[in-house]
Amino acid sequence: MRAAGAVPTTGGIVLGLERMRRLREFEPLRWRIEVDAGMATADVHRLARESGLVFPPDPGAAEQSQIGGNVATNAGGPHAFKYGVTGAWVTGLEVVLPSGDLIRLGGSARKDVAGYDLKQLMIGSEGTLGVITGVTLRLLPAPCLRLPLTPKPGPSRPRRVTSRFEALC
Repeated sequence: MRAAGAVPTTGGIVLGLERMRRLREFEPLRWRIEVDAGMATADVHRLARESGLVFPPDPGAAEQSQIGGNVATNAGGPHAFKYGVTGAWVTGLEVVLPSGDLIRLGGSARKDVAGYDLKQLMIGSEGTLGVITGVTLRLLPAPCLRLPLTPKPGPSRPRRVTSRFEALC
């Protein structure tokens, strides 16, 4: 997980997951994608866009940031105000605990919590509770492209930008 260019202090370590970039499962008709934690955010955006979908969180530095790091820090970004932070789009996690046990939290179902919601506990824990190795994300259909219309300037129409939009779907 790459979290804001982490630099270890004395006695600390940095765990690099950049080789874990596999697409595990992609179900465009169910608006869901499961990836390894080392996959770049830009790759998730590209895969979604190619299928007419969108992964709304955009924490910045999409070419360098990794999905596992985004989840571990619950990254936000410029779209967070409208769409929420990364954690709002996570439906499932695969995590290695400090004991070495591999656990799966959440899943593809929207509501699957019976008891404590450990998935939400892991989101934003910055690797202190375990290492995120896999993530299942929820996607959305891509919004229509909206272009502003401006009238042609002429003697009866001064040059101005209108607030009307034309939708291209």
